Amino acid sequence: MLRAQRLRRRALLFFLPGQCSKIVVLCGISEADIDEQPADSDFRVNCNKNMRWLKWTGIIAAIVLTIACFSTWVVIPMRSLSVTGVDTTGTNFGKPGYLHFIFIIFFLVFTLLRSVTAKRLNLLVTAFNLGWAIRNYFIVSLCRGGECPEKKLAIYLIVICSVWMLVSAMFPDVTLREKKKI
Repeated sequence: MLRAQRLRRRALLFFLPGQCSKIVVLCGISEADIDEQPADSDFRVNCNKNMRWLKWTGIIAAIVLTIACFSTWVVIPMRSLSVTGVDTTGTNFGKPGYLHFIFIIFFLVFTLLRSVTAKRLNLLVTAFNLGWAIRNYFIVSLCRGGECPEKKLAIYLIVICSVWMLVSAMFPDVTLREKKKI
């Protein structure tokens, strides 16, 4: 039983101790599987074994976000304007898609690096990216002076893809090594 407790402690990176059985179940490892392992085997609980695909879906979300920045976000019919993330001619929106591009570059670099510090910085970058996407959603699609723009699919995609990038950054594929006692 002590071995199972040690393995559960290894499985928890920053979760509360009371959630241990929930985490083990989420990882696809039952307590019976932990107890069946011989004491001398090098059995490591890797909570991320079922979450490894999240890294790749996060990268796909970053690619879709890049495409959405070039697509039409809103159409203002009164002025005959089509607003994208990189072309906001006729408005005072600036070029909001460019900051998404910077966040996407940092997201891809931090996702592909294996260090724990990169994974923590990735959370920061994706949180800022989500904040910027929500800001763009409200600022660009807001009614001004009686002119309400028609929202297109891309304005929704920037928020959805930013949320998915944050979810993929919250569950990184990191294997922690135990420090050997000297």
